[in-house]
Amino acid sequence: RALSNLMAALFDILQENQVAYDRLDALLQECSNVDNLDDTAKVLRRVLPDVVLDEVRSLLTVDPHLLSECEKVLRQRLHERHLQNHPNADSPLQAWAKDGLRFCDTYGLTRFSWLCRELRPATMAQNLWEVRLKRMCCYWSFPSVEEEKWREQYLSLLRPRWDGIYVGYCGYMQKVRPGSSMTTFRTSTWVSYRRYLRLCPPDENGELRALVLQDAAPYDVAVSVLTSLDPRHHIASSSQSSLASSGYPASQKEKMQPKDVKERLAGKTMLASYMFSEGNVYLDYPSDMGRFQATLRVDHRSQGNFSERLAWLSYSLTKEGEEALQFDLGRNQWGDPKDTRCDHYPA
Repeated sequence: RALSNLMAALFDILQENQVAYDRLDALLQECSNVDNLDDTAKVLRRVLPDVVLDEVRSLLTVDPHLLSECEKVLRQRLHERHLQNHPNADSPLQAWAKDGLRFCDTYGLTRFSWLCRELRPATMAQNLWEVRLKRMCCYWSFPSVEEEKWREQYLSLLRPRWDGIYVGYCGYMQKVRPGSSMTTFRTSTWVSYRRYLRLCPPDENGELRALVLQDAAPYDVAVSVLTSLDPRHHIASSSQSSLASSGYPASQKEKMQPKDVKERLAGKTMLASYMFSEGNVYLDYPSDMGRFQATLRVDHRSQGNFSERLAWLSYSLTKEGEEALQFDLGRNQWGDPKDTRCDHYPA
């Protein structure tokens, strides 16, 4: 309260002497780079008379850090003033943004800032990101954060994302038996498929679940299936999951698979549990083959993106009464595939 009273007194003095906010912002920045009180007084003497300057010096004697605190408050006031004086401040879009942006997820806020120039200043407001950051830090037990740059801190912290699906584009070179085709003379062909991982937020009991799918189906079909499934009630079809991992010929599989592609994909989707610790996601899910366990590291792929990359660290299968079988991820020390003809575990 004492600091607030000092700041209010300083602002009153400056406003009485008709010091503009924009000019005051430049002065405070210059004063923050000065070490002693005498040099600060020289800077303020440009706009303040000597009588008023004595009052400011007395305030700074009580709290030497008063100007730096005033600079933070002033920046917030300038931002609010910019929003109030915006030429479209009374438009329906601006009126909606005051409360409507609070109900948008992170993806929606980012889209607004990219696509709507009018709402871009509103999407940068501190009150939108402060609440999100504090909730996230509380849930994942992150260390305390600085009381500034809420948006930058929210986007920079690595954690699992719940607003999308992680997709890995896999493939391998398959040999073609000579004489098996009448239209091509190729000796090999590239077979591609995808790994999908949808990390879901905690349920009412606090349990973290995930949906895991590996298939060569079209991307949009697989995504629509994963987004439509409820992890709380989903049960994978054991016959279909065992069929997907067995060595049946493709023709026999087509006869045994259901006609509806989405139903087939839903049956192949495995329900997993996961936990997040020290930047890694630990997956665990059962199947007819045994229990699979995977460890993936959360990372930023490129500038402007956040926590949208999962890199494989380990992958194993444990059968009842046997030791865990560790799969070879086929990556070198730089994370690239060792063999360009085979890439089953891309990030």
